[in-house]
Amino acid sequence: MDAMLHNLNAARYLMGRRVVGRAFFSDDHTYSLACDDTQFLKVDFEQGASAHLFITWAAELAVYDSAKNDREHIDQCFMVTDQGWLFRNEIREGKAVITATRNGLEKDFPVIPFEETFFDRYAKEIKNRDILPADLPDIREAYEDLRILLEN
Repeated sequence: MDAMLHNLNAARYLMGRRVVGRAFFSDDHTYSLACDDTQFLKVDFEQGASAHLFITWAAELAVYDSAKNDREHIDQCFMVTDQGWLFRNEIREGKAVITATRNGLEKDFPVIPFEETFFDRYAKEIKNRDILPADLPDIREAYEDLRILLEN
């Protein structure tokens, strides 16, 4: 589940409810990565909502910057709420957008990019051997994502 944790975390945040089940499939098609190169996760939430998460690098896709782990990949993340809304992460005109659709209605929510992500700050602090800032998400959030995968 190496590459899907950030999508799981986003799904949990957007759904705002407890996970009640999951199904996970993972394959290694290229035999060249430390983790499986293709992963699918379906997460069921309370009240009939679910998230479907998929990512693959199986086609040995382009690497743009190995220092930043910037590479081409296929990444799909969508959620269906108990009220029938479909949420999708999309890129429109080069900008990230969350799109919600239902019964012919569409609402777009722009994703405001961070100047510096929590991961960037964490990596910088580790590299500099500094004390981690108090406002960084702590290991309990990552633990909760992993616990969901292992226990449900």
